[in-house]
This record gives sequence, C-alpha cells and structure tokens, in this order.
Amino acid sequence: MAFILDAIVLGVITTALAPLVSGGDVVTTTSGGVVTINYTANAIGLLIDLVYFVGFWTWRGQSPGMIPFNMRIVLAAAGGKVDVVRSLLRYVGLIISIVILFLGLIWIAFDRRKQGWHHKIAGTVVMRPT
Repeated sequence: MAFILDAIVLGVITTALAPLVSGGDVVTTTSGGVVTINYTANAIGLLIDLVYFVGFWTWRGQSPGMIPFNMRIVLAAAGGKVDVVRSLLRYVGLIISIVILFLGLIWIAFDRRKQGWHHKIAGTVVMRPT
C-alpha cells in the first residue's frame, strides 16, 4: 500500500515536471498509429524517482508513502540506519523486482522475514517501530 501512495506522489510530480524539462508528453500516438516515446521525459522521471526514494530512505528511513503505516527501513543485520549506498542498492533491487514480473515484490508474501528481492540485495528490512 505504501508503494501505491509513493507512486501517486511521483506520478503527480513527474507529470508536472517532465513536460517542462523535456518539452512534451512521455508517450504520444500519431493519427497513423505510430507511437513515439520521449526518452528524455522518461529519463527525467527515472531521475526524479531515484532522488525521491534514495533521498527519503537515507534521510528518514522511510518514504512518504510509508509514514501513514509507521514503517521504517533498517539494516537487516544490526537494525541501524540505512546509508546512501544501501538506499541505492535497494532502489536498483526495486527496479529488478518490478521488471521481472513483480516477482521480487510477490516474494515478500512467502519470505519468512517479509523481505523482497530489493531488501535482500541491499541487506535491509522493513519494520514497524513500537
């Protein structure tokens, strides 16, 4: 659920900023049915996502979508704060988890520690402080 909230926030941000930065829509279709992709707008969106997630995970240990659910990301081994390198690893792992048919996210339902692939790659776990 937290990821959905983050996706909504990022959708609003990238929809507002991408045309300003790249000068057009992300994907367009002509009357002849030809689809054109604005790679600059897509790259800007990916960069915004990277800064958003890595920044919040490093700064607060949680993204804005995690706040209503009182969830935090901590190191799996020691329970300490996540640094920039772990946040970057987690972001790359999240992309891998999504690209491969969301299997890395589905994995959470079957894992004993409720870790997705992105958690395992970065050595993190999500917890709810008491």
